[in-house]
Amino acid sequence: DQFLKDRIIDPLGMKDTAFFAAPGKLDRFAANYRRGTDKQLKLLDDPATSARVLRSGGRLALAVWCDAAANPWAAVPMQAIMSHLGAPPPPPGAPGLWALADERRLRLLLTDAGLGEIRTETLDDQLQYDSVEAWLQTTERLAGPIRALFANLDEAGRSAISARVAQAAEAYAQPDGRLSMPERMLVASATKP
Repeated sequence: DQFLKDRIIDPLGMKDTAFFAAPGKLDRFAANYRRGTDKQLKLLDDPATSARVLRSGGRLALAVWCDAAANPWAAVPMQAIMSHLGAPPPPPGAPGLWALADERRLRLLLTDAGLGEIRTETLDDQLQYDSVEAWLQTTERLAGPIRALFANLDEAGRSAISARVAQAAEAYAQPDGRLSMPERMLVASATKP
């Protein structure tokens, strides 16, 4: 906590920010992760957890990935891994990157959590990568399931998957050799009455 305070929080002039929420300010804290049964941190897939600690009038804001088809930066490597392993795709609503991708489901979860004044907006962007290797390295860092699956493969399996990903990357190649890949997020906010 002190390192963050000295190197980030104070230099940026963030007067009311800390890595750990003080007990008197816990009602302003929003959970982003949960501990799984395997003791690993998992992305939080139920906004009710965050809504419970909000005080009346408190606002919850979150951004989630839309469906896999709109996010090839993560979907292509995941599909290549699953195909290599002969595994079926996860069912809709399963925990993971796209667990809250359905706007109706997200609105229902926010409503069921007792929140109102729900607003949603879809944001589109383009991710730029210098190479296929840079894309895979970044995606492994950001997407825990991809990192875990890739780490458990032997060299031949990693090479086969990398070749599939490189072939799929051709669709996103730019004239300068870089990759430009779409990403789509669903941003939502809601208020506790």
